[in-house]
Amino acid sequence: MKHPIDQYLERYAEPEARDRQRLNKRFRHVVVIPAYDEPVEFAREMLSTLGPNVLMIVVVNVPDNINPRSPMYQRSRRLLQHLSAPNLLTVDRVNQPIPKNQGVGLARKIGADAALGYIRDGTIDEPYIYSVDADVQLPNGYIPSIPRTEGAYLYSYRHVSTDPEVLRRAELYELHMRHYVAGLRLAGSPYAFHTLGSTISVSATAYAQVRGFPRRDAAEDFYFLNKLSKVSKIHLLGSPEIVINARASHRVPFGTGPSIASITEPDDCYLSYHPQSFEYLRDVINAISTKNEDSLEGPSATTMKQLGYFDFVSRDPSVRQRHEWFDGFKTLRFIHLMRAVLPDVPLLHSLNHHSPNPPPDRTDLISKLRREDRKPRILGVPAIQYR
Repeated sequence: MKHPIDQYLERYAEPEARDRQRLNKRFRHVVVIPAYDEPVEFAREMLSTLGPNVLMIVVVNVPDNINPRSPMYQRSRRLLQHLSAPNLLTVDRVNQPIPKNQGVGLARKIGADAALGYIRDGTIDEPYIYSVDADVQLPNGYIPSIPRTEGAYLYSYRHVSTDPEVLRRAELYELHMRHYVAGLRLAGSPYAFHTLGSTISVSATAYAQVRGFPRRDAAEDFYFLNKLSKVSKIHLLGSPEIVINARASHRVPFGTGPSIASITEPDDCYLSYHPQSFEYLRDVINAISTKNEDSLEGPSATTMKQLGYFDFVSRDPSVRQRHEWFDGFKTLRFIHLMRAVLPDVPLLHSLNHHSPNPPPDRTDLISKLRREDRKPRILGVPAIQYR
């Protein structure tokens, strides 16, 4: 039987991986970056941080619905023309634009598939793929000095900006994301981790097992980790911390950039999930872990029926199979469906749920949640202790 990496490269890898350029030297590590409408400076800064023993694969891309005369297209072409360094490999998806509905997901997959090919060739020594975005500042110690085990490792992160209003909006959205993860953690979910493409590192074998990043114009990181967490452990790193430069952006249809562009309300009016939704989620996860769906009642039972859970458990699946079925995507759907009975409430009010003595404002709240999220943990379905 073929190794998962060989099978993946033969059947599922993008053409750029199969036709990858032959490299005339070996590297210790490999980092993949999708780049659309980015300045040349980002690559210079990353190259300086990573050093000469790290291969940086930059997939310069534009969507196929963009006007070639537009500033975004012209900046991408300029980036393609000016990227050059001994340890930098550029993939051109400007002259062959990416389908608009496949966007950053396909760009990230192209780079990661090429990285996987180089790992298989022995051109890259360490069998790990590091995924970042062009808007990050990589910390010292980003590349570990000791080998990692199979699975994925997620870096901690924070947003920064010299513009006070941009920073305010970015921190509100970051609080919203951390509120969601904190709620999942309190509920005992094995999917209680953030899903940002610029914070992911994954072993080559695990990447191949889940057939790489999905070709999506947004949330490719979410769906990738959702699949990965069913077959591999997800390690949350306490340090080092990746710094993300906050900016309003329309590169993707939803996510941090569009949220920064659209947030207009003051801090105390910004809405997020009702904290009681996570209490119902805790009941659901307890029922799944004990195979006791009869304990579900009220909104939790109604919502799980909408999701098709009771039809699924009629076949008496194992506890592990139940957790795999009620995955990160269905968990998110559960919280969204709960809005029918528990509408969103002001975010800063919701955060009272996570602490009996919450800090008084946005800045203190985000510092508190960042500290909590920096605690090392191991998650994913394989990390569950089954009784």
